[in-house]
Amino acid sequence: MSEETRVSWPVWVESLEGLKPADTAVLMELARLADWRGEVIASVAWLAAHAHVSERSVKRALARMEDRGVLVRRLRRRGQRQGANLIRLLPVETVVGEEVDEDARVYRFAIPDVDPDGPWVPTGDNVGLREAVLGAICDEWTGESMAVVARSLDKAVERQFAGSVHQGMRFGGLSRRESKTDTMGWGWEVMRVNAREIAIADSPWAMWTRITRTATLEGRDCLLPEGVSVTSVEPGLMPEGSGLPGELTVSAVGLDDFQVVMSGLVNALVDAGMAEPLAWAGTRRVTELALSWGESRRQTAAANDSRLADLGASKTCARAWMTLLIGSRRGTKAPIVALGSEELDKRAREVVAALQPTTCV
Repeated sequence: MSEETRVSWPVWVESLEGLKPADTAVLMELARLADWRGEVIASVAWLAAHAHVSERSVKRALARMEDRGVLVRRLRRRGQRQGANLIRLLPVETVVGEEVDEDARVYRFAIPDVDPDGPWVPTGDNVGLREAVLGAICDEWTGESMAVVARSLDKAVERQFAGSVHQGMRFGGLSRRESKTDTMGWGWEVMRVNAREIAIADSPWAMWTRITRTATLEGRDCLLPEGVSVTSVEPGLMPEGSGLPGELTVSAVGLDDFQVVMSGLVNALVDAGMAEPLAWAGTRRVTELALSWGESRRQTAAANDSRLADLGASKTCARAWMTLLIGSRRGTKAPIVALGSEELDKRAREVVAALQPTTCV
């Protein structure tokens, strides 16, 4: 979705027909937290508490909405623990087989639930895989041929797709079981999107493996491998609205933009007691404001921002949040890129302390 096609997510929820009350409540909370592309990081517990429904109702609502094509979900890790899910709202209800934005980092095609004891194709049998894929295409991905392809993926994931599994463990912070499941999701996505190319390749198994490896490398939120560096740029040093050549005009920030800086700030806020969904939503909004306003107006813009207020940030909290990101105007407080761990923890606690009580869940 381009910035020109941005939607109001609350208005989008209101336009959906046939929703159950729990569906509406959950979607409205997701809309409140969503970035401009519709991406949200939110746990079931958070959604239950703020949509005022049970966790069981949240899980059922999310499953119904995913089946309907209104949203898609992906598992995340936070350090060594399971993190809140990444959820992406889809502005146009998407049925299986339809295209979704290329930059979507979630699965469009769920792995089918098939009998695990049925026939499957060994990794050395390229003719067998080709026949199964062509059969699944002809059957429009229903029936036994589809099941054969799904079982073949399950049997092959730990050996044929071992590179993608290890990559998820090493750079993505996933356990072996989680990385296997995640790799299978990407593998099935790749098959559904590239089935014809895989089927006509000289070696369908090799083609499937290669495309899956590329997809996981590009699509996972991985840590940087050794030898790769990132240069962080303080927003206060970036050109602003003076009409000069090379001026940057940014009015929207996604959850994966400025990932290195944002994730460090979010982790500090979460460690200080802020809920992860709120930490991501608020940090994204503060970053957006930092890139939209001049250096002398950023703290004021944050204090008066209705989105931050809606998230439970008082004026004091919003100012402290902005200062934590970019530093103070007079330089008495450094930006996050210049903070040591102790000072970062202290400043993060100041932000959390100024939040309204109901937002620390």
